[in-house]
Amino acid sequence: MYGVVLCILVVTGVANGLKTIDDTCPSALRGRVDVYYLDVQGDSCFYFGLTERKTYYSARKDCENDGGTLAMPKTKSLNDFLKDRLVNHYGTGEQTWIGLNDKKNESVFMWADNSKMNWNNFAPGNGPNNIWFVRDLEDCVVLSPQNDGLWHDYQCNSDLLSWISLTNPSKLYICQYTFDNDD
Repeated sequence: MYGVVLCILVVTGVANGLKTIDDTCPSALRGRVDVYYLDVQGDSCFYFGLTERKTYYSARKDCENDGGTLAMPKTKSLNDFLKDRLVNHYGTGEQTWIGLNDKKNESVFMWADNSKMNWNNFAPGNGPNNIWFVRDLEDCVVLSPQNDGLWHDYQCNSDLLSWISLTNPSKLYICQYTFDNDD
């Protein structure tokens, strides 16, 4: 009986246009990572890079290798989805890199797809309101699931300052793969 119910749910989901990992996530990615770390929301596939900490640029390169970007939670609902998956499914409250930075123009945050940030979820004293003496040093953004999904900016890479201040710019990360479904 359960097999019949499951079959009906799967067929109903496909008929209703629900996306699955198989039809949303790149096949090369599915062959390279444990599918446990993949999830679908809307028209996007998300890879939760929770097995290895990387600097912002290394994480970004990992996402780009399969045609993606670091995750772009441009809405509260997507940000809440990512936070919920991190905390409730994967059991982590660790900060994770997302695809937002102000590397090109200080205090003007841009998404990985080069669009401007229209929705702001920065914690107090971060992002455009960063403390003046670290503003030029902290250009890359993390989502902090243990802090209700607020964003914090940090140094993108390891350097002398991160070594002196004992900060570690290697973090977990989330990749996003979005495809045009008008084919």
